[in-house]
Amino acid sequence: MTPDQPEARRRALAFNAVGPAINQAGYWLPLSARRAVADAVLDAVAGELDADQRRAVRIQTLLDDTRDRIRKLHRPVERAGRVVCAECSAYLGEPADRPAPCPTISALEPTA
Repeated sequence: MTPDQPEARRRALAFNAVGPAINQAGYWLPLSARRAVADAVLDAVAGELDADQRRAVRIQTLLDDTRDRIRKLHRPVERAGRVVCAECSAYLGEPADRPAPCPTISALEPTA
């Protein structure tokens, strides 16, 4: 997908939404006016769309970084011939070592 494809798709969706909305209100617009209306609306909200996209990227980065830190804490280690969670087992101690992967790591995995 090229960088222009999402923009072209947004413009096409906006253009296709203008006609039915105008017709439902009992009006008619030629195609060139429909395109002008769709483009004007998209231009008006472009800054907000860009800000939302930047916010979404920041949130995803924070989530990814948090998952990485959790995985480092709850990493598998070998103890007495068993693979256990380093973090959970540090608190539980022998013989209650938590097998790896622990519930925390399991919770990070996507569910079906």
